[in-house]
Amino acid sequence: MNKSLGATLLISGCCIGAGMLGMPVITGPSGFLPSLVAFILSWLFMVVTGVILLDLYLSVSEKNVNLITLSKKTLGNNGKVLAFVLFAFLFYALMTAYVAGCALLLSSFAKDVFGIQLSSSLASILFTVVAYLVITKGVHSVDAWNRRLIFGLFLCYVLLICFAIPHVSASGLSYSNWKYVPMTFPILVLTFGYHNLLPSLISYLNRDRKKLIFSIFLGTCIPLFVYVVWQSIIFGLVPIEKMNEWMIATAHGEIVTQVLQDVVGNSTVVFISQSFALFAIATSFLPVSLSFLDFLRDGIRNEKMKQKPELLGIFVLVPPLLIFLVDPTIFLQALGFAGGFCAVIIFGILPCIMCWMKNKTLKKKGQNLESKPVLICTMLLATCIVLIEIFHVIGAS
Repeated sequence: MNKSLGATLLISGCCIGAGMLGMPVITGPSGFLPSLVAFILSWLFMVVTGVILLDLYLSVSEKNVNLITLSKKTLGNNGKVLAFVLFAFLFYALMTAYVAGCALLLSSFAKDVFGIQLSSSLASILFTVVAYLVITKGVHSVDAWNRRLIFGLFLCYVLLICFAIPHVSASGLSYSNWKYVPMTFPILVLTFGYHNLLPSLISYLNRDRKKLIFSIFLGTCIPLFVYVVWQSIIFGLVPIEKMNEWMIATAHGEIVTQVLQDVVGNSTVVFISQSFALFAIATSFLPVSLSFLDFLRDGIRNEKMKQKPELLGIFVLVPPLLIFLVDPTIFLQALGFAGGFCAVIIFGILPCIMCWMKNKTLKKKGQNLESKPVLICTMLLATCIVLIEIFHVIGAS
């Protein structure tokens, strides 16, 4: 298969993940139309920040440069340490949410479909072991499995549309409450997160900027379309008189399939939605785990350890597994922390600062990356999202 298409699918798979289990719960109180506007704004923000980060990577002549090295080159050792800490927090939080969502789904599958009592703890361990075996074999292994999983995701998506549409009610789609829109951005921007994959894709596509831009645009448009249809179906399945279920689910940190089980009587629709959610997690978890492994390889100095992906894989996957085992209700909190704080700072604010500093050097050579107005607007939007999450955390505590 064409590498550009493979890169596009990797980006789509990286975006379409555990966030799909939380986005209807978070956006439910605001309603369909307000959430649609929030999705488009979040998509645009993450495309712009991705292009800024891509141009920063391409401005460095060395190959296989990750965010740690890039931060050191532009901001010095303090920037390197900051990037490492933020990146570690981001992906441990993100993968914790993935493990939590998958464990809940597998446990539910085992009980509802096979009549087997499978604890969420055991399910999380099984899922982590399988992911470990795939990512330690490298990008080609992840790409191959991701394509299979994308096919399963697409199949479930089509089946969900076919079986759910007859049960969709217009009342659920008509509800709107714009005051809840701001609180949706921290998680929605995370659902378009692919930036961590850029170093691997730059190498995969031989630093071809046109192909990379194409993959970013198409790779993020696919999830945008998927999300809009997903939202319309989910909101349509929940009648307007049961809108309080979204508030209850948000308060208890539940995933969307639990809401559907409570308010939708059709078991087939619930089963397909669970299958779709499971594929969504897998297609996101594998690329994210791979990129974190590459990130650690770039950040460590020990050359022998760099050549041992089996050892690095343990550092990547075991911490989120342990966090989930300690707190199985951490799903929404982990997503909010990953999106509202870590992702926005490391992929929104930090690249803008690095680009600003890089432009000072390039200006002497008559060159320039992104313009100042673009960088300023992006940093302001990113700062607003961080403040929203801070106020949300303060209000919830």
